[in-house]
Amino acid sequence: MYDYTVAQWMLFFFIYCFVGWVWESCYVSVRKHRWVNRRFMHGPLLPIYGSGAVIILLMTIPVRENLVLIFLLGMTGATILEYCTGVCMEKLFKVKYWDYSNYRLNLNGHICLRVSIGWGVFSIALVRGLHLPVEYLVLMIPDNAAQAAAYVITAAAAVDFTQSFNEAMDLREIITRWSESNERIQRIQNRLEAISAFTGSEYQEYMKRWQGLKELPRQSVSNFAEEYRARKRQQLQTLADKINEVLAGGQEKAEEFLRFKEQLERDLRELSSRPSRSALRASRLLRRNPDASSRRYAEALKDFKEVIQKHRGK
Repeated sequence: MYDYTVAQWMLFFFIYCFVGWVWESCYVSVRKHRWVNRRFMHGPLLPIYGSGAVIILLMTIPVRENLVLIFLLGMTGATILEYCTGVCMEKLFKVKYWDYSNYRLNLNGHICLRVSIGWGVFSIALVRGLHLPVEYLVLMIPDNAAQAAAYVITAAAAVDFTQSFNEAMDLREIITRWSESNERIQRIQNRLEAISAFTGSEYQEYMKRWQGLKELPRQSVSNFAEEYRARKRQQLQTLADKINEVLAGGQEKAEEFLRFKEQLERDLRELSSRPSRSALRASRLLRRNPDASSRRYAEALKDFKEVIQKHRGK
């Protein structure tokens, strides 16, 4: 009963990928109050569930009659798989396709106690319930037919996964460039505010000095003329030096602003043009994963989601 062929393991994997897609889509749809075709790939497959089911079966085969060990081993194996998969996907794609940060006792948002317990319960339901009829049906398929079916489904899934992988990389590129553009805009705003505040304060100081200069007491020329001229020369020279400093700094800032302006104009031309194929592909991936999140590129991802929502509303 436990000696499965490679083709049978592959069929188990794809069957549970499909079962996981059914479960995940129904669960998310109930939460969102609308149908959400939840998946990473285009086809009705969620590899994380297929991989989890295979790992659970492999780890619990020796203890198939012990419910406690099925629960503990299945929960442990599936939780490790989910964490490793989540970490790798976030590092590669810069996006979390599931996020448990709002749940208690979570680890970096990739796993949490609540979901791990769910994996344990699923392990018992799988080993002692769901897998029995699935195993019966798969074992009824002749070996040659099972191998042919496994190879055909694997080839189709590989093509699908390649397309989905490219979409995820497109999304990574878009939110990265969008975030860089946001940062450039913010730097320009901060520097403009700093220059404005500096020049404003300097101007007020100059006005005070000039007012004080004009309000010198009118004393006799013989006693105060030389002191007045010396003080005036000093204040005017200080004023001129300060103005030159501001103008020199302003020229440097202006050149820097021009470079930023050119880059921003390129960004605007790109954003104003017809959506690229990569943007359309990335938007399809986000529609399949509405809860996707990103720590570093949260603002850019949020902006892109809003654009998608507006486009869908038109």
